[in-house]
Amino acid sequence: MPTRTGYGVYVVENSTARWRRVRIGLRQPGMVEISAGLRPGETVVRAGHLSVADGSRIQVAGQGQKKAD
Repeated sequence: MPTRTGYGVYVVENSTARWRRVRIGLRQPGMVEISAGLRPGETVVRAGHLSVADGSRIQVAGQGQKKAD
């Protein structure tokens, strides 16, 4: 997400959204390279991020839901 001072994303930590500043690299339609600010394996909020604030409790889609038999 662009801000006045750079870019950032919300990272999920223990079902809580945390704002993290990142540095972007190459851009293509629908994709942006994150060149600094994230570690491998971290979960990033990709949808609904305009309704999220730092510290918001969130549920990752597909987690914590019971599968139908």
